[in-house]
Amino acid sequence: MQGTINLHCTPIEEVKSFCYLGNHNITQDNKYPTEIKRRIALAKQAFTKKQNLLTSRHLSIKIRKLFIKMYVWSVASYDSETWTLSTLDKRRMEALEMWTWRKMMKISWRERKSNIEVLNMIEEPRKIIKMMEIRKAKYFGHIMRHNT
Repeated sequence: MQGTINLHCTPIEEVKSFCYLGNHNITQDNKYPTEIKRRIALAKQAFTKKQNLLTSRHLSIKIRKLFIKMYVWSVASYDSETWTLSTLDKRRMEALEMWTWRKMMKISWRERKSNIEVLNMIEEPRKIIKMMEIRKAKYFGHIMRHNT
């Protein structure tokens, strides 16, 4: 059993999780499962709001990919520099990535196209996890420079 923390002789309640700054739902083991799910839901909502633009055949695939990375992925990965991603979280983010590409190309699940076929069709490798890792490394460098 851990010791209790008191504030003005009043013990502070220990909780399994709490909402930090209205943004993160942090658990005792420093995981963000609900935050990641919430971010993915917000990203899908952002895509849906701009679906006419993001699925338009009047725009080139290159332009639509840029819009998705700037608009949808930025919503999904907001504050991801502070996340500790589990294997399941990475799979969820990759699933979002493929969801956006399939929606952009209007590919139905009934067409039974593999992820590799979709990526080849849009000439794009998997990137969302790599992008998040780069952002995390940049954030770490920023923190290290300011702590010296």
